[in-house]
Amino acid sequence: TYQIFAPSQSILQRWLREKHDIHCQVIPLSDPTETFIRQYAAQINSPKFEDEEWNPENDFHATYEEALEDCLITALNVI
Repeated sequence: TYQIFAPSQSILQRWLREKHDIHCQVIPLSDPTETFIRQYAAQINSPKFEDEEWNPENDFHATYEEALEDCLITALNVI
């Protein structure tokens, strides 16, 4: 039996922040007329992304976890 260890999303998010100055955050979005969240968007803040063409404005996700996963994968691909 093989064991494969992988970091959790929160550990990866912290590593990206501390080692590479890449900040991934998830923004909950809702309709101004409604009181509940309809979707989530991911945002990356880092000097490394100033020249990158990653535009999350049209990239919405149904869950927080999906948005964070997209953000983390995108950040990893830049390193």
